[in-house]
Amino acid sequence: MFRNLEELLTAAPTVLEEMVREFVRIANVHGQADKQSQATACSLLAIRSVSLLCSMGLLLRPSTLDGYDVLARSFLESRDLLTTFRFDNEGARKQIHAWFAGKEGWKPKHNGIPRKERPKQTAELRAIRRSLDETIAHLSRRRITPTFKKGQVSFTDLPMMQDHTAKLFAAFASKLTPDQRAALINPLAPKFKNYKTLSA
Repeated sequence: MFRNLEELLTAAPTVLEEMVREFVRIANVHGQADKQSQATACSLLAIRSVSLLCSMGLLLRPSTLDGYDVLARSFLESRDLLTTFRFDNEGARKQIHAWFAGKEGWKPKHNGIPRKERPKQTAELRAIRRSLDETIAHLSRRRITPTFKKGQVSFTDLPMMQDHTAKLFAAFASKLTPDQRAALINPLAPKFKNYKTLSA
C-alpha cells in the first residue's frame, strides 16, 4: 500500500509500462486468433485506456490542463465501454460488431444495478465523488479555492471508498446469473491471481 501520493506517482509509470506490455501481448494472442473477437475488442480498449492514462500524465501542468480534461473524458469513456464489452451476451456482441465496423458502438451501458437497490452513499462519499469528478473529469476554477483544496480526497478516505466499492460489487454480482458471471471476459485473470490485492 502506498503511504502518500508522492509514492503512488513515483510507482505509476512502472505500473503503466507493465500493463501496456501485458495488454499488447494479450491483444496479439487474441488478434491473431480472431481480429474482431470479444477478447480482442476488450484488449484493444484496455490498451487505449492505459495509453490515455500515460498521455494524461504528460499533461499535468498548468499550461496543458485543458488538454488533460479532454483526455480524462476519453479515458472514462473507454473504461466504461470496456466494462460493457466484457459481458458475453448477444447485446454486447452486436455492439462490438458495430464498434469494429465504425458504427454507433461507443455508448456504454450503466444499468447494472437498479437505482433503488444501489448501496446508499453517505454525505462524505458524495463529497468525495464530487471532488474526484471535478478534479479528474470536469475541471473548474473552484478547484483552486482554499475550501475545495481543504476537502480534497486523501489517503485517509481510502478505507471508506474501498468499503463502498465492495458493496457495489456485491450488489452488482447479486444481479448476475451463474452463466452471466462466467461470461465476464477478463484476459488477465490468470495473471491477477498472483497479485496482492489492496485488502491483502
